[in-house]
Amino acid sequence: MLARALAAGVPAAWVTADEVYGGNPSLCAWLEARALPYVLAIRCTEVLQVPDGPPTPAKLLAAGVPPERWLTINAGDGAKGKRWYAWTQVELTADGAPAGWARRLLIRRNLRTGALALYRCAGPATLPLAALAWVAGCRWAWRKPSRPPRGCAAWMSTRSAAGAPGTGG
Repeated sequence: MLARALAAGVPAAWVTADEVYGGNPSLCAWLEARALPYVLAIRCTEVLQVPDGPPTPAKLLAAGVPPERWLTINAGDGAKGKRWYAWTQVELTADGAPAGWARRLLIRRNLRTGALALYRCAGPATLPLAALAWVAGCRWAWRKPSRPPRGCAAWMSTRSAAGAPGTGG
């Protein structure tokens, strides 16, 4: 699906996807080979590589973030107003990523319940945390089929992708 959309000239500044695709290393490699930044939801048990440690489950990396590294950021407007969450990130190994890119674990915490959502991200190394939170927030906005997400112009979502990375087949 992604390959066909890109071949047809559909512009994409970012790619987002749910946990099914976030756990697919082939999709990540396919996107990075095309220099397409991504924010992909992952399971808490997803094992990630940090620069100075052993492969570690995402939930353990999230648990190790000190309180002062969390920022309250609005992830965009929802049906009930602004969606405020606590956000942080953990740098991941960037071996093999496009030049000037970083890989990160993006972590969102519900301010009321404390529930976590985890995302595997890759994109420009200079990208601030608030920008990643905004991209993750646009993923929710895209679920409304009646209109495109507000402020998310060049966008792709893989909500219905299947098969080999980028093929939809």
